[in-house]
Amino acid sequence: MMASRKSEAGTQTPKKAPRKSGGMMQLVFVGAGVVVVIVVALLLVGGGGKQVAAPRTRVASTGGGSAFGTGRKSSAVAVHKPKARRDSLIAKRREERAKRTEEVRASGGRTTRSSSGGYTGGGSSRAAVAPNQLRAILTDNAGARTALVGERRLKAGDDVEGHRIVEVSGEGVKVEYRQNTYTVRVGEKIY
Repeated sequence: MMASRKSEAGTQTPKKAPRKSGGMMQLVFVGAGVVVVIVVALLLVGGGGKQVAAPRTRVASTGGGSAFGTGRKSSAVAVHKPKARRDSLIAKRREERAKRTEEVRASGGRTTRSSSGGYTGGGSSRAAVAPNQLRAILTDNAGARTALVGERRLKAGDDVEGHRIVEVSGEGVKVEYRQNTYTVRVGEKIY
């Protein structure tokens, strides 16, 4: 018996779709691979960009050289401050900063942030006073007089850089310097 056409038709293989060439995708992948290889090669050869300088460390000196050595490398280990000492230095700086801020506020000034991050004083409505200028004569409840020279309160018998306050009166201050006595009024410099 012979095979019929119907049975032969069932055994035929279906048509396959034509194969697309991946030319464009292959070019993209190859290009990306080349770029990656170039970047890796540059990093290995060039060192990765910006170089960071090593910090200076103090080394033990065996001669009359400087504190940082005489230019040659030493095998000495860097000296580090203990944590407790560093913390105490930080606390000390904070206290000093707070003290300066309080002094500025007490003198009538205002504190503002500077461009470097610290605080600066300023904005005081008072004119700057020379440290040797007689600003006022103060009288306390007991009737004792003191002279306000710059920011200091002086009484009879006090010395200011070799100038001795002899008497504080309501009109001014008598000052003695090298056996000479002269009177200074409010607003004038005592030397």
